[in-house]
Amino acid sequence: MKNTIFLFYLLTFLATASVIGIDFGTDNFKISLIRPGKKLVIVENEHSKRATPSAIAFTEQGRLFGENALKEQSKKPDLAIAFPHRLLGIPYTDVKARQNFLSTFQPIELFEDENRTSISYRIKGLDLTNEEVVVMVLEHAKKITEKFAEGHVKDCTITVPSFWTRAQRFALIYSAYAAGLNVLSFVNENTAAAFYYGIDRLDNTTTHRALFYNLGASYLQVTIAEYSTVERMFGTTNKQIENIQILAHASDKYLGGSFFDKLLAEHFVEEFQKSTGLNARESSRAMIRLFHQAQSTKKTLSASKVVPVTVNSLYKEKDLKITLTRDAFEEMMAPFLDKLVEPVNKALEIAGLTIEQINSFELIGGVSRIPKVQDVLKDKLKVELGTHLNGDEAMAHGAALFAANYSQVVHVKPLWLTDINLYNVTAQFYTKDGSEPFKTVEVFPYGVPVRNLERVILKHTEDLKIILQIAYGDKVVDALSYDVHGIQDLFVQSGKEVDLLFLFALDSSNLPFLYEVHSRIEVNVVKKVPKQKDKKVEEEKATEKGESEKEESKNEDKVEEDNKEKENTQEEGENKNEEKTSEDSKEKEEHKDTEAASEVKNSTSDKIEYEEITVKEMQDKKLEFNETDLEIPRTLKQEAAYELMTRIGAFKTKEEEKKRLAEVKNDLESYIYFLREKLEESAFIQVTQENEREEYSKSISETHDWMESAEYTIANSTEIKKAKKDLEGKIADALEREKESEIRDQAVADALAQILKLEEKLVTINATKPWIPKEEMAFTRLTINNTRSWISERVAEQKAKNPWDPLAFKTSEISSKVDQAVKQVEKLQRMQKPKPKVPEFMNFGKDFDWSKVKMENVTVDGESYSSEDMKNEEKKEEDKNQGQKAEEAKDEKEKTADGESEGEKAQEGTDKDFKEDL
Repeated sequence: MKNTIFLFYLLTFLATASVIGIDFGTDNFKISLIRPGKKLVIVENEHSKRATPSAIAFTEQGRLFGENALKEQSKKPDLAIAFPHRLLGIPYTDVKARQNFLSTFQPIELFEDENRTSISYRIKGLDLTNEEVVVMVLEHAKKITEKFAEGHVKDCTITVPSFWTRAQRFALIYSAYAAGLNVLSFVNENTAAAFYYGIDRLDNTTTHRALFYNLGASYLQVTIAEYSTVERMFGTTNKQIENIQILAHASDKYLGGSFFDKLLAEHFVEEFQKSTGLNARESSRAMIRLFHQAQSTKKTLSASKVVPVTVNSLYKEKDLKITLTRDAFEEMMAPFLDKLVEPVNKALEIAGLTIEQINSFELIGGVSRIPKVQDVLKDKLKVELGTHLNGDEAMAHGAALFAANYSQVVHVKPLWLTDINLYNVTAQFYTKDGSEPFKTVEVFPYGVPVRNLERVILKHTEDLKIILQIAYGDKVVDALSYDVHGIQDLFVQSGKEVDLLFLFALDSSNLPFLYEVHSRIEVNVVKKVPKQKDKKVEEEKATEKGESEKEESKNEDKVEEDNKEKENTQEEGENKNEEKTSEDSKEKEEHKDTEAASEVKNSTSDKIEYEEITVKEMQDKKLEFNETDLEIPRTLKQEAAYELMTRIGAFKTKEEEKKRLAEVKNDLESYIYFLREKLEESAFIQVTQENEREEYSKSISETHDWMESAEYTIANSTEIKKAKKDLEGKIADALEREKESEIRDQAVADALAQILKLEEKLVTINATKPWIPKEEMAFTRLTINNTRSWISERVAEQKAKNPWDPLAFKTSEISSKVDQAVKQVEKLQRMQKPKPKVPEFMNFGKDFDWSKVKMENVTVDGESYSSEDMKNEEKKEEDKNQGQKAEEAKDEKEKTADGESEGEKAQEGTDKDFKEDL
């Protein structure tokens, strides 16, 4: 259950920023990036290529990816893996799949992971699970995407072959998760192309059917999609949008471009043997080179009828040099050409259509460009081939657009896509200890829509087990087992059969699972209700109270009538009657209050008594269940994914250390060359004595000797950094003296020139700002003079020293001194003419709010005032007070720090005395 919930969460998490679509092909992967407010774009790798080989190589320096990995494979084929996810999620018992992988001539040892019955790789003593290799490739894909996007990218949709099993899809989910990707959903490769096709389709008034023919590197897939318009609710309005309904998928999972590459490579072997008498099959390196050459030749033959083929030093210093014609290649393909049409006929049969009912026949996949493939399709199917899509990139773009549907910030044209389930899913219900199912339900037949829920209702009395079976063609496998708990307890509680509701889910990635189990039973529930006797008493009291209120109301009406008569007949006694009526009313109110208090008292004392009764109710409860993975190979669990991430992290750490090691070694070597040249320079000789230079030379030689030793070969980056730092520390003073001697004179001249300008500014300030206090002017003048004096004294002190003596001062100190004088002059420049003191009659106190007063053009003693001026004055005064408080706080902090520093020094002295005594 835990594993399924984790998967469900993983596949339903909404994207929040940029999203990518990864067309994870067998030989290459392509990535389409979509960002908020920007168009789709194909990610370019470090070689500025739009497609990156799905390959990885393991070298002494670290891992290599893509083109670099294939180059390494040509040199050392036993250290590299290409087509890694061909075997992802495939059981070791699938001999045909292993043979298909080895037909690419890769000399990689395949062995069984006995814990999961999966296929693993052994490369020069390095054992790797299939998932580990795929994780590394996906990490590389993520890395180049983030470099291209200049930002973090995590959310993605990945294309998968339509015939992939649940085990293969799960293996890819966890591989992507371990690579730091959040898989929003899988999408079938041809479905992604069909989705992209729908974006630019202009005629959406009529039903349109398109067939997508995808001949890739490893397999052939055919998909039929129907396009129409449907009304869907967006917000509060109905909109007509494009509807894409997938009608059928068909495939041949062993017929692809690499199959034809193998034919060419075998032909090259035979030709090489004819010309040299040597068998290239004896060399795995030679066979890999021929396979790579076959891939290149196949592409070239699509454009040229004759291709020269040359492989230098193929085997035992012998070259392969032949000429291959397109006709010869097509002759090799001839026995397999009928297979190119079979999936088309199968897809038409599933959809219940004829080829004439297909409006567009779209070619995608790189191998579809082979002229003979196109000729066969035209001749046998009598169709016009369409090329409305970029066959190489349509699937990546479609996957990115599909991912955008999960995004909260990326907005694209709305499309309604319905893909279909590709295998029958059956649920078998067993008693806890039963060996035969008592109920079998086909929960998801072939062809039903994905993103589906199916309900199964039954009655039962004990805990049960469910086996979820999946039919991959004629092969039926037990995929998942569920143990449902709590049914027997509910039966004991109710004494009747328990009503059960099972919810099975089929998500957008075509992954079935048991989602929830609900139960309903009839139970006896004890409730508290008022006793019957208490109810009767309450009713009697209520009746008496009602009659009393009724009688009282009649009396009040009578009093009012009497008063009215008196008002009409005795005007003279009006005041008396009013007083009497007032008194009567007062007495009546007091009487009412007394009665109300009495009622409250009675109601408090007469508490309602309750009794317990038993009633029957229907009780709903969600039941818990455990999930067990049965499909082979076993699914990589979440905990195992964490372990896998740790192992891959060790690869990264090792590679980063090697990279750092190479950098620090290069830095140390360069620094030694720099120092050796420095010892010979005249400027350096002038500021050092001969014995110093001899000492420096000795240190350099010792470091160089260490670099030639065995100890250096095993040293880590930290140790090498320390060696360079030690060398820098020994020669740092001499290098500083050299640098200071070169820049000192110019620095002094610049400082004196700046001081002269400050003096000129001070004269101008004195003439134009008479309101500046004399004390401020005097202090600034003193600061400038002291700076000049300090420079003169330091220069004289330096001249009295030998060039190799410690420096009297540094040029940085000159800059610091001059900056202090500059700040003091700038302070005077900022001083504004003070506002005359506010007249006493306008001083209303510091709490007076001038924003509520409007005052303009008030002139006192020749000075104009306004309410705005008064507000500004208040603000200035407030800022001044805050500034003073801040300065006081700063001074207090510095005093405290000085006290602590003195305390530390005193403690250091005490420690020193203690050590001496000891």
